[in-house]
Amino acid sequence: MIIKALFFSIIFAAISPLTARVYGVTITTPDVPFSVLSLVLAGIWLARPRRIIRRKEEYAFLLAQILILILALRGIDPTESLSRSFYVVFSIGLYLSARYLFKLNFINYSNLLLAAFFVTFILVTLAVVQFLTEQNIGVVATYFGENLSQGVNRSESGGIRVTGTFTNPNMFAQVLMIYSSILLGYALFFNPKIPFWGAFAFSVMSISVAALSLSRSGVIGICITHMALFWYWMMQGKRLRAQRFAVVTTSVILAVASASLFVSVDFIPGLNRFVYFGLEFTAISSRLEQYSASMNLLSNAEILAFGVGSGQFYEALADNNIPISYRSWLSPEMNFGSVHNWALQLVTEHGVAVLGLYIYALYKSIRKGIFLGRSNTRKGKITAAMAIILAMLFLVPLSFGTGGATPWLLTPVIIMLAFIHNEYDNYLKHVSNCVAFSACEKRS
Repeated sequence: MIIKALFFSIIFAAISPLTARVYGVTITTPDVPFSVLSLVLAGIWLARPRRIIRRKEEYAFLLAQILILILALRGIDPTESLSRSFYVVFSIGLYLSARYLFKLNFINYSNLLLAAFFVTFILVTLAVVQFLTEQNIGVVATYFGENLSQGVNRSESGGIRVTGTFTNPNMFAQVLMIYSSILLGYALFFNPKIPFWGAFAFSVMSISVAALSLSRSGVIGICITHMALFWYWMMQGKRLRAQRFAVVTTSVILAVASASLFVSVDFIPGLNRFVYFGLEFTAISSRLEQYSASMNLLSNAEILAFGVGSGQFYEALADNNIPISYRSWLSPEMNFGSVHNWALQLVTEHGVAVLGLYIYALYKSIRKGIFLGRSNTRKGKITAAMAIILAMLFLVPLSFGTGGATPWLLTPVIIMLAFIHNEYDNYLKHVSNCVAFSACEKRS
């Protein structure tokens, strides 16, 4: 019971974003329950050692984390780079802990579903309250340190940007995307008692709340992820595919028609952020400027191989005389901003080997999850749904976002990866037992 409580404390601590610098190392909220859980599980494992990970892609994922820490020593400012790379200790420990807990059956899918429900409920409730009151009610930082409750974030084009428990609306939208998609997968594949209309209504609600954040990457991500889950649901219908396609199409048309007829275009002020993509728009031009600067850095073979170190992007630009106006009011050594693109950030900061290991680990893991979906079991379908969520997360939101190296997003991502591999272990064990049983039958 204590172990389960500690594990879920990590999940809820990951939506309570607080950080502190201790001896130059950034400590985050999830680190506290994570440290205690790691010590407890290490004691249990030492009492009865057993193999935790088995596959090449798992080793690749863990090796990528270790390389990030080692390559930090080659950074422009090794001390700063190393301190900003210590999140990999959390990544490695959480993955091993989650795999071990799943293997021992201390944690199962029902537990994850319950956590996803409560996280989604908390984020959605606070977002609606923030939108209606125009106050940062519920933002964790409001209650610690500087008081942020004087008003919510606003976009340049007008409009309130809700953040749930976070201070960053983009992070809120991406976290909501992950947990709401897990619940949508449960509704579509795991619980036949939930009607399609209930699942569709939940999807519309989740997308609407994400839209309140005015986060382009978050809204695009949640829309595409939910569409991918509905598509997968249609494909599983076999003889009912045509009927399911008709139901989904009709639902989308009704939803769009209802929104256009009964919801004012000013209901969410600032929504024009989603349709204004001119090159003169600051948010677009600054991103393109960062991407171009990153590619310019990568033309250096040494940087391509080893990266510039965590948080050293702007220092590297200054050292290589590559001008960039984005956040130019900050000195390079004080600007820890990222490239605003997950793949470019990873290769620029840590080199091509780390990016390759990450892509290999994710690709193989996602393939295994999709493969398990071929079974007619509900557990196999929900495992495939999680694989789809991971694929969409890295293809869409993190392509534009910056949160790939934070515990706020790493926590659900790592747990889903561990879940997929544990289910694959169970599948192999089941196949092995069936083969052994068939052989015994033949002998008899």
